[in-house]
Amino acid sequence: FSRIPPIKVNANSKKSAFDQSAGVSAVCAKVSDDISLRQNVQRALNRGEAYHQLQRAITHPNGGRFKGTTEYEIAIESDCSRLIANAIIYYNAKMLSVLLARLESEGKEDEAALVKRLSPVAWRHINLFGRYEFNGDLQLPDIDEIIRHIHLKKKSSPVTVDI
Repeated sequence: FSRIPPIKVNANSKKSAFDQSAGVSAVCAKVSDDISLRQNVQRALNRGEAYHQLQRAITHPNGGRFKGTTEYEIAIESDCSRLIANAIIYYNAKMLSVLLARLESEGKEDEAALVKRLSPVAWRHINLFGRYEFNGDLQLPDIDEIIRHIHLKKKSSPVTVDI
């Protein structure tokens, strides 16, 4: 082994490193001082974690392990779990959007504010186990009919939706 030669550092790179460090420090100071910013950052982190929990729930029937034996099969299973997760999130977002529009049109601002806080990353109402068959005779669910039967209840926390 030979000795690694020292990296040549000029004044501009030292200044750049100092400026970056100062910038990071300024952002950290702003985050620690601004409660609203901290809450928004935490909310964003929670959304990412919720998405990963949904993907784990989708792959859980196999003990969280992929059945594929080749790299290609594992990649397909991974992509399928992402597709299913995104379909669930889309379905939930559609339901929440229709519910929000209904509540705002009825002038129920308090309930609308509750719906705005709900996350579309939820799956307790979806059966992730079993065998599914998709064919041309598929009848899509009537979102408006489902929304008509939703009643919001605000408990101490969190918000619950009765269907």
